[in-house]
Amino acid sequence: MKWAAANGVAGDFATVMRSKALYNAVLADLNNEGKKAGLSNLEKLKGVTFLTDPWTPENGCLTAANKLQRRIVIEVHEKEFEAVRKLGIFN
Repeated sequence: MKWAAANGVAGDFATVMRSKALYNAVLADLNNEGKKAGLSNLEKLKGVTFLTDPWTPENGCLTAANKLQRRIVIEVHEKEFEAVRKLGIFN
């Protein structure tokens, strides 16, 4: 919300999360960090999604040792995963 106020994006949390300005800013920032780290153009991000629910052992997204359960994460967030995956396939 601090970013939204500083960048002229008005609205509540849900409105800010859906804003194209936030999406573009996050994607550009992540790609800038990747560039600094020496990632190639093949490793450049084409899309991101914002999730508000954490990945925890309780919802099955992490093991008890806090290791990521990739298949479960994809199942739980299938709609968001498919939307981002499609951005990378055709661009």
